[in-house]
Amino acid sequence: MQQKYLSFLSPDGPEQVSSIGWLTPTAQYFQDLRGVVALIFMTWPEARPHAATPELARIIDTEAERRHELFHRRGAQPRKNLRSTAYTDPPDDPVATGAVLEIADRFLRTPDEEAAAQFLVPLANEAKRIHQPLSYSLRSPRGASIPLRVVLAYCPRGKSRTRSDVIQGVSAGTATRATGRDSSG
Repeated sequence: MQQKYLSFLSPDGPEQVSSIGWLTPTAQYFQDLRGVVALIFMTWPEARPHAATPELARIIDTEAERRHELFHRRGAQPRKNLRSTAYTDPPDDPVATGAVLEIADRFLRTPDEEAAAQFLVPLANEAKRIHQPLSYSLRSPRGASIPLRVVLAYCPRGKSRTRSDVIQGVSAGTATRATGRDSSG
């Protein structure tokens, strides 16, 4: 995974990479990664079954518990906007960092928005339950790709509009599927 990220960041790295089955600017992929990591921490243990190993899940348990406690302590402070950093700041422990990045990367590597929704919508719903106002900023992270924002925020009702339709509409036709299939799914 580290080699993958280094290749993305190299001077001759790709201008676009796949995120949720859509080509997005490389910088947006990293914003997507950051947003999904924060959502995982906020809603942990919701994503626990997706940890690569039971040991890595235990390491994330410890990190997430520390973050939950920090979130509640910061809620008692006058500057409440500090609360979100309990989930958005990177971990100090490199193993915890790698473990949570692996989960987030796997969620972002899904072939399309419907597959991503299977993983991410339960996290978004849990985030709303935990803290509605804070969850909004984590469900629509600044700088994130349109596909990620649509998956986290749009709930299709009936068969009228799919997530793919919304992505195409919001992006004014500039979004391209990474898989090469057309936008109709």
